[in-house]
Amino acid sequence: MRHDSLYLTDIVEAADHIADFIAGKGFDNFQQSELLRSGVLQKLTIIGEAAARVSEPLTSRNPDIPWPQIVAFRNILVHAYFGIDWDLVWRAAKNRCPELRNQVAAILAVEASAAKPVRAFERYIGIDYSGAQTPLSSLSGLRVYLSDASGPPIEVPPPPSPRKYWTRRGVAEWLLTELQDGPPTLVGIDHAFSFPTQYFEYHGLPLNWQKFLVDFQRHWPTDRDHLYVDFVRDGLHGDAAARSGNSRWRRATEVLTRAKSVFHFDVQGSVAKSTHSGIPWLLYLQRNLGVRVHFWPFDGWQIPAGRSAIAEVYPALWSNAYAREDRIPDQHDAYSVAAWMRSADVRGSLRHYLNPPLNEEQRQLARYEGWILGVQGK
Repeated sequence: MRHDSLYLTDIVEAADHIADFIAGKGFDNFQQSELLRSGVLQKLTIIGEAAARVSEPLTSRNPDIPWPQIVAFRNILVHAYFGIDWDLVWRAAKNRCPELRNQVAAILAVEASAAKPVRAFERYIGIDYSGAQTPLSSLSGLRVYLSDASGPPIEVPPPPSPRKYWTRRGVAEWLLTELQDGPPTLVGIDHAFSFPTQYFEYHGLPLNWQKFLVDFQRHWPTDRDHLYVDFVRDGLHGDAAARSGNSRWRRATEVLTRAKSVFHFDVQGSVAKSTHSGIPWLLYLQRNLGVRVHFWPFDGWQIPAGRSAIAEVYPALWSNAYAREDRIPDQHDAYSVAAWMRSADVRGSLRHYLNPPLNEEQRQLARYEGWILGVQGK
């Protein structure tokens, strides 16, 4: 079924053609040219046919246009072609069509404005994370890009300091400030927010994300100023032995994306280090922001209007869709995250990705395992 906008466009285009046909001509020219009469007649028929197919709700919203009369005129033209009143046809083409054309064009503009998707967010922040060194270390692999309605993402530099790059603590504190009183913002962070079901079962933990955050930070206090992830792994701090995992364990969302396990350490760009160093900062933001920020999907698939949200992202899903230009890989990943989120929101498709078509088992798992934004269920 065609949408009303297509029938309205048919009317506007047919009226424009009629105006072109009769431009600079009088009734005598019209009456003497069979080709001209046939062309005008065919376009008037299209106008009547399109008017007959416009939906009742739209015609009711626009009673100033005599829809029934337009349809009736079309029926006369089609079924009484042997006795057509060409003077009447001329007056319709010359006088009525321009007026109708402008009325319908105005309706099209109103309908298009009403159908334009309303963005859920005003800003989009993409973060390519790094688990290297300590929370106070200046990390070239930790990049932040921000986009708003005005244009493509731009890189956000760290606050002025002797450090050249962002630190993990610096990013967390900046996010706290930005999300505390700022406009509705969607933040995409490139590390896992939780662990696979096997982890919860192996350690006898409740299937609850909030309790997981507290328990994890207690055993893996990687948010301490001078602490390396490896210090905890090696048993020098914390209690990693009591909360270890297996690199064969993967979350449902990781299986679908073929992403590496959150316990896959000792490889370049390890998501395991990023995850183990980043999760305590999620707890920090949750404790300090409370209900002002929505952790998706743990707080629910639907994000309340006007609220900022933080979601896990996987830049590999989108990075190839954007030209690399002069950005290094870490910059490009953060750029791609912000660009895709903004584009999806502007198109009106972001709401679909925030409530993906998952089966019931996947939805239950996502309540405590988390989910990667943009991943569709199977």
